[in-house]
Amino acid sequence: MTKSGGALGGPSNETASDTNHFDYSVTIPSQGESFTSLPGRCEEPLQELVVGADQDGRKLIAFLRRLLPGVPLSGLHKMLRTGRVRLNGRRAKPNAVLRKGDRVSFAMREADFDAVRYRLPEAGAHPAVDVVHLSDDVLVVSKPRGVLTHPGAGGRGAGDTLVDRVQAWLEARGESLGTFRPVPVHRLDRGTSGLVVFARTAAAARALTAAFRAREARKEYLAAVRGHPGERVIDVPLARDEARRETRAAIDDNLPAGPHLPAGARRRAPSSFRPAVTRIVPLAVSDRASLLRVEPSTGRTHQIRVHLAYIGAPLWGDEKYGGPRFRNFRGFLLHAWRIEFPGYGTFVCPPPDDWRAPLAEIQISWPIANIESN
Repeated sequence: MTKSGGALGGPSNETASDTNHFDYSVTIPSQGESFTSLPGRCEEPLQELVVGADQDGRKLIAFLRRLLPGVPLSGLHKMLRTGRVRLNGRRAKPNAVLRKGDRVSFAMREADFDAVRYRLPEAGAHPAVDVVHLSDDVLVVSKPRGVLTHPGAGGRGAGDTLVDRVQAWLEARGESLGTFRPVPVHRLDRGTSGLVVFARTAAAARALTAAFRAREARKEYLAAVRGHPGERVIDVPLARDEARRETRAAIDDNLPAGPHLPAGARRRAPSSFRPAVTRIVPLAVSDRASLLRVEPSTGRTHQIRVHLAYIGAPLWGDEKYGGPRFRNFRGFLLHAWRIEFPGYGTFVCPPPDDWRAPLAEIQISWPIANIESN
């Protein structure tokens, strides 16, 4: 794959090619050439991009947000509204769909563009990435515990997220990322380790996201919990409380309130809750703990953690939802170990070695046996 320049690697005068990236060129207009429809005449240079196959089908506003992260969303909409952004030489709506070969141009001085454009992370600036699978369309990696998948609210964690690490790893391999940066099609909590799938093209992003929405993708986790919940299906609606940054379960009128419920759980109007279903299967048990295989069929925030707390079997180490502490291990044991996407394959990743000590503390044997057979 050839390396592109411009917005992601310095200006280039290359023209569009059949490789899956954007070719970027800066055009300084000749005298009198400008976006004359703008009030007061705009004399800034026209920055121009040619859409490659990796961005085919992407919406214009999404493309601009990727390319110009230093411009607020309101500013991008204003650029579109005032004609400072053109698609094939004409004004365009934010939701205009890009096609391979389209030309996107916008009026901006080079110094301003350099200040707000997307920059590739520096090679070697992040720890190595544990790659499980790599193809032209998809990248599957194993996320370490303690790393955010992508920046949180207000930019929390920005600079060393899994997304940052993946982009740095690909660039270090000499691959051109184009303006379609690899994007995770799902996420894991910071404290959860395991498989995360990245789409490398817009088409793959649409297909993988559609598979999640249609519940065609199958994900399985390993979880160490308190007690012996047995095999069951947990079908309990959940609601997210953003103010307190926690998820709450609907309380069944037939289930008495007690310490097994998340802190602050209370009855709410049914409309505030969304359906959530999780299947659990025991793999190993000890006097005070169980190791479960967990398969959520919906994808609510903190779904597994709250469902397990709801039935009185919180994750060991998950103090947020009532789990008991480990003596010499900080955090909980939840690992996305298997994921299946129709048309893309099945990917498996065993839990990390740092599970050995906490599992030994709760008397669960390592290595974990019979995962597949249950």
